[in-house]
Amino acid sequence: MTDRSQKTDRSPDGSSGASVETLASRAIKALASKRASSHPILSEQLVTGLIQAARDEDDARIDMALAEISQSGIPADDVLEFYVPEAARRLGETWCSDGIGFADVTIAVARLQRAVRLWARAQRETAPRHSSDRSILISVVADDYHTLGAMLMTEQFRSLGFSVRLCLGETQRDMLRIVAEGSFDAILFSVAVVEKLAEVHDLVEKTRAASKGAVPILVGGAVCGSGLDVKRLTGADFTGSDAKEALRQCGLTISPRGARPRATPV
Repeated sequence: MTDRSQKTDRSPDGSSGASVETLASRAIKALASKRASSHPILSEQLVTGLIQAARDEDDARIDMALAEISQSGIPADDVLEFYVPEAARRLGETWCSDGIGFADVTIAVARLQRAVRLWARAQRETAPRHSSDRSILISVVADDYHTLGAMLMTEQFRSLGFSVRLCLGETQRDMLRIVAEGSFDAILFSVAVVEKLAEVHDLVEKTRAASKGAVPILVGGAVCGSGLDVKRLTGADFTGSDAKEALRQCGLTISPRGARPRATPV
């Protein structure tokens, strides 16, 4: 059994307030709600295999699990949008029910994130090429430890031919500098917990000023399943966590022209 003190004393940044367990549970419930209403029937064998591989110390296991999913004829978009989030959600649920330790689930999700990023890159190299002359900035707010969703959305956008810059944990000053010096067609903030909404509202206002109001700003992530009016609370132009819907809301489409790589991949 996991020591409850890991979950209830303090949040990940060491501050008092909402417990780690509470924050994780909210993110898991939001993700579960979204998946229950939108995903196709998943192969239990493939999902279970992916989870077991993520928990294995042998990195080759997770590469083999992803290869098995691909060889089963499952589209890359479904792997990114459904299979990987489902595996991560179940890992989180297992932690909340004391079936796995906090360190173990953190390592498993990190291993999953690393492997999926390499897998997605290989998929792009072999798949029919889409192209766009559009550039997107995706940012995970500083001190937010939920980065898998932002990485998955980044890979989905790249598979559609968009140039994407992914910023993880940048300070507000650095973010505003990137916005002011860059040339982006959309800016997306990934937010996992409601405790970050006031901070995001301030960041949205300053980002809009730095971009001179010319760039649509979208807030996504598990917070969108909280039941709160995230658009009003953050001042964003749009909200949502579906990659293709985000593109539609921001008025971005795939162009037959070659991509103009204005963002710096990371």
